[in-house]
Amino acid sequence: MARAMLAKDPALKAAFAKKLHGDPAFAADSRARLAFFFERSRGNAVQHVGAYPVLRLGAAQLQSLPAPTASARRPPQP
Repeated sequence: MARAMLAKDPALKAAFAKKLHGDPAFAADSRARLAFFFERSRGNAVQHVGAYPVLRLGAAQLQSLPAPTASARRPPQP
């Protein structure tokens, strides 16, 4: 996976090379090198499960949304 990522992304390849040559602790730590790629992979998206997406809607888009239901307005019960 890491080799494919490096082949597809020259900026990633440059960042990895810079970190590898500039940080001896990183170069010696195989887990740190794996983490470098994991943090930049699609698999890392799973770490953000439960995060709220933030977006901006225009007035027309807001008008097209259905009205919230009564249960949606009520706070969750503990």
